[in-house]
Amino acid sequence: MNQVNGGFSDFNAFGFFAGAMFFYQAMRVADRWFHDHQLHGDHTTGPSGSGPRSSWTDTWWLEIFFLAIALASVFVSGCRTAFLIVLLAVGYILFSRKTNLRVKALVILLLLVSLLSVGGTLKKRLQQSVIMTAHFASVDDWFQAVNEMSSGRLAMLRDSAQMIKRFPVSGVGAGNFLFYLKYLHFNEHVYMDLPLNQYLLFFSEIGLTGGLAFILFLAALLKRQKKGGMRPIMAVIACSILFNNFFWFPECFLLFWIFLAKSDFRDEPGPALRPVLFWAVLAVFIFFQLLDFGALHPQRLTQVKNVAYDYGFWPPETNKRSTFSWTRGAAGKYVFVGREDKIIEIVCAAPTDWLLRQAMTVDLYWQGDKLWPQAVFTENGAKRFQLPQGQEGFLEIRASSTFNIKAMGLGADERELGVQFIESDKMVP
Repeated sequence: MNQVNGGFSDFNAFGFFAGAMFFYQAMRVADRWFHDHQLHGDHTTGPSGSGPRSSWTDTWWLEIFFLAIALASVFVSGCRTAFLIVLLAVGYILFSRKTNLRVKALVILLLLVSLLSVGGTLKKRLQQSVIMTAHFASVDDWFQAVNEMSSGRLAMLRDSAQMIKRFPVSGVGAGNFLFYLKYLHFNEHVYMDLPLNQYLLFFSEIGLTGGLAFILFLAALLKRQKKGGMRPIMAVIACSILFNNFFWFPECFLLFWIFLAKSDFRDEPGPALRPVLFWAVLAVFIFFQLLDFGALHPQRLTQVKNVAYDYGFWPPETNKRSTFSWTRGAAGKYVFVGREDKIIEIVCAAPTDWLLRQAMTVDLYWQGDKLWPQAVFTENGAKRFQLPQGQEGFLEIRASSTFNIKAMGLGADERELGVQFIESDKMVP
């Protein structure tokens, strides 16, 4: 998308960080102006005549410079949610009693100059949104039009609703949203991404109980914080994650905890959750985790879609003899029970000169146990093994050493290669 990351893991993370810092600095500007001008004036003295207080005009340019840097970062990132945070910050200053007309006018001027004369990637994205909105009247498929303008949010909402409907209490598992999304749209050409809504992501991955617990956590934080202070920015962050999954980015989550650490809480404790209720909710959550474990296991999901449940293999290849897959140093495949006997064949096809210097040794494990003797290859060849009848489980392959054709100067193949793996239901002649 040609959007600047600014050293962050994603342009949205960059934009959120800059937007949050802009809001924080806006609060700082308002508080300092009120402190220096409304309470003390520009030239009042400190306690016991200790000398003049530091006036606003001494360092005002540093405060504005910081605002400008944060604002420029938002524009460069192109994050539209960050721009919404900027608008909320401007609104905070405009409606704040802590600032006078001069500060309000300065902040508005800073925003207008940046938007009109600079704009950056954000300006282009906002223009595209306006153009798409203008075309709404002429489109037949409103769902698709709104979905495109919202960066796929409607489709993500639909997919999340399917996950929540299937697993309302347990969810699909923390961190498993994309994996289950691929299951829902197997062999379909659709855009794969996390839902651009932090609450929706929690509801999808850890169920309604986990999502509600997160909402109660945020509500308790806001309720117990004293008015003013960090409370406005914490509320803005809670609103901003409605439009993106910013807590998925570690730097944004870290900033949230830094702001929380700077918060000032009331001394009186909040309402305590009754232990019986807490343990009852936790028991229900654990029960459904166990109940849905099998339905969400990769073993079942891959079997339903008739695809391999494996790791450590390169894509299949075909030669005159059979279809095979190269392994890396370690590879494994879940073998399902079939009517025919399962025969696997391990083929060593390493460069001859390399084999003269070192042997290729291969260990095979079935369901975690080593059932066969170690296969040792001093020359190219094949060894066959029959899996236990009527059983299923993981077959794992460990090659003692691997080779790289390009590193040996024998070709352009850069892959790390171990042995060739062939699986069949009948003995290979």
